[in-house]
Amino acid sequence: MLIPLRRSRHRPRAGRVLLALILLLAGCGSSPERGSGPQWLVIGIDGADWGVINALWEEGKLPHLKALAEHGVAGVLRTDYGASPVIWTTVATGVVPEVHGITGFTVPTPDGDVPVSSAVRKVPALWNMLTTAGRRTAVISWWASWPAERIAGVVVSDRAARGVGESLSPPELEAQFEEWKRSAAEEENLFDQRLTSAQRDHLTQFSARKLLDVDFDLVLVYFRGVDIASHRYWKYYEPERFPEVGPAEVEEFGSLVPSTYEATDAAVGRLVAKVGPETNVMVLSDHGFHAMKREEVRIMLDFDQVLTRLDFQQRADGKIDWSHTELYTFATAKFRLIKRVRYAPDVPGAARAALRAALTAELAKITYSGGEPVFSVRDPGDRERRTGADFVVVVARDGVTCDLHYAGQIWHRAIPEISFLSGTHSQRTHGVVFAAGPDFDPAATLDGIHVHDIAPTILYGLGLPVGEDFAGRAWLELFSSEYRASRPLRTVATWGTMDRSEAAASEADEEILDDLRALGYID
Repeated sequence: MLIPLRRSRHRPRAGRVLLALILLLAGCGSSPERGSGPQWLVIGIDGADWGVINALWEEGKLPHLKALAEHGVAGVLRTDYGASPVIWTTVATGVVPEVHGITGFTVPTPDGDVPVSSAVRKVPALWNMLTTAGRRTAVISWWASWPAERIAGVVVSDRAARGVGESLSPPELEAQFEEWKRSAAEEENLFDQRLTSAQRDHLTQFSARKLLDVDFDLVLVYFRGVDIASHRYWKYYEPERFPEVGPAEVEEFGSLVPSTYEATDAAVGRLVAKVGPETNVMVLSDHGFHAMKREEVRIMLDFDQVLTRLDFQQRADGKIDWSHTELYTFATAKFRLIKRVRYAPDVPGAARAALRAALTAELAKITYSGGEPVFSVRDPGDRERRTGADFVVVVARDGVTCDLHYAGQIWHRAIPEISFLSGTHSQRTHGVVFAAGPDFDPAATLDGIHVHDIAPTILYGLGLPVGEDFAGRAWLELFSSEYRASRPLRTVATWGTMDRSEAAASEADEEILDDLRALGYID
């Protein structure tokens, strides 16, 4: 396989960068000699937590992470910011969010919020820095790597598995990627199919294995499943913290968090075996996890649709027909259990009490499949009244089902998404880090290492200068004394900035936004 190398689509502006932008690389050979292959393999596991890892080690599980710890070093990775795309972009750029430009899960546009993307990143990531230095990188599934940038190497972006355009760089990789998808589908998938991330993580490890046949300087791989399993299924992992969880539920779902760790560990093992002992391997997470104080139920219910079904509201071409509308919701996200309701402007004050009573009577006829009531109506609280609510409708959590029952009718999938969230993390729920390889000192300490320190450490390990404007430092004590003696730390004032473009939209945006809503990341 010959993968052509191209210039980055976003060219760093010169900011006293010491290396020219012209790339003279001809390509990547498909059959590297022994001793070649990547100098560095960096694997990101979203949400990996030391508590779970240690518990599984006591059961003799996660042998590949255990081997990395035994042959190298491991420690707590201090974190910040709380939002995964923010942290992973910080890891890849070495600067704080206010500088790199990705500060949340979404960015606003005139047409509404869209998921974050590489288009809004304001500084070079590691793959851009290596391109500037004439070095080669492979990036697989890294968060906010879409649209795929033209670099010296390959980008299989975080939207490639969704079939979105501009997901691969170079574009000529598309035919090869389609073949990988077909071949991956024929290979056993160790990730639990109940997770929305299962197919993507399986394809990620398959694609990474294929790209490890190519002689890159740095390979970056990202796995999502541990985070999703931990958000959704933590109560079955620690049922003692959630009294409502019964033995039958633990039997059915209790293995999901551990099995996702095991599948990810197996993927790590496959990648490490592929590169062999000549490669420096780093595995890290953006944050850890812990149980929520109380399970959060997120019920996606568009209450305006309920008002329409009950003839309190009419719509034409997707918009409210105010001439035939009496009630509507406002400032209410679909996942919010509290629906703020207003009277339409033309409803006279004398008719409002009777209208509310009529709605209350109709809502009382709506139940979940087990007969539990769905709605209750109450007066607005002070804050709700100040924002303009005339009254409030509350969606019940108990007995929730996707189908609703009304006066002998079944409203099939009136609730398209129900999410039960029991695991969470904060800005200070620290992550994990492992490092093993020929350039590392197995007696080194990682005490205090921070997500800010990862990019400068990788650059130093590749013999490249560290930006003086980085938020962290190269963790020199990780490296052997021989390596440090032969590679004095070099710095550069800055690696520059990017020609920032407008936030990019894709055909998968609504699907991605729904995934983020279901996990409680956005409303």
